Amino acid sequence: MRPTDRVVMGHESLGEVVSYGPRTRGRWKPGTRIVALPMVRSGDDVHMVGFDTHSPGGFAEYVVVQEAFAFPVPAGLSDDKAAFTEPLAVAWHAVRRGDLGRGQPAVVIGCGPIGLAVILVLEAHGVRTVVASDLSPVRRALARRCGADVVVDPRVSSPWSAYKVPATVTSLPEYARFGMAAVGLMRRVPLLPWGRLIRAGEALGASPAGPVVFECVGVPGVLDEIYAKAPLRSRVVAVGVCMEPDTVRTAFALNKEARGALRLRLRPRGVPPRARPHRLRQGRPDTAAHRDGGARRA
Repeated sequence: MRPTDRVVMGHESLGEVVSYGPRTRGRWKPGTRIVALPMVRSGDDVHMVGFDTHSPGGFAEYVVVQEAFAFPVPAGLSDDKAAFTEPLAVAWHAVRRGDLGRGQPAVVIGCGPIGLAVILVLEAHGVRTVVASDLSPVRRALARRCGADVVVDPRVSSPWSAYKVPATVTSLPEYARFGMAAVGLMRRVPLLPWGRLIRAGEALGASPAGPVVFECVGVPGVLDEIYAKAPLRSRVVAVGVCMEPDTVRTAFALNKEARGALRLRLRPRGVPPRARPHRLRQGRPDTAAHRDGGARRA
């Protein structure tokens, strides 16, 4: 999408079925409320709804969606909540890709709509320590309402020192000291398979590990700052979409053994099953704190 393109925005929308195109199954009656993954296929081309001149978004009077990527809204689920299916699906996918271990903290950088959705999903997954960081006091308040345990203003305090987890290592010398002490102790015992013990310790979570960091800003320089300041052995999930060229000093990520540097936001097979509308009807996650206005019905 270029600044000169005439695009009808709105890729997170709720609508009612009006009619069907050729070669569709006609699964739902006209008037049925649906939500859909914002992608449509036209021949060999795939268009992003609300980001493409060929695929108007939810602020249009009528919107074309892919039947295979559409889901009916359950009875009893309000329009406001149903409209959050797509952003919550993004957040659910990001948290799944984050693969948090037991007791591992999560740090959410940026508390806009997607960052708040990530916090909601982390809370729904039972993550014990969720740290949220944002410049805006309004967004920090919303982050706390969505379930963040610790909320920081990065101009005042660092998100990396806002929580205490015994296995966290903040510097390379500290990591080196830990490794030399552990290996030296094990090698004092003849024939001890110390290499296997190290791998077993890692599998059990006994080795140093950083948090899972969710980058939800999408502004140049943020990923580079995360690599520079995050603890060693962190896992970084890039959820924010940066629309400009960005520079990342990969030496930071390599030296800190940061894993999972970039994760895709979209799930190839559509909306994750647990993020579909029927999960919202069950109240998981609770979107009450996320909503700051009415939903848009296409």
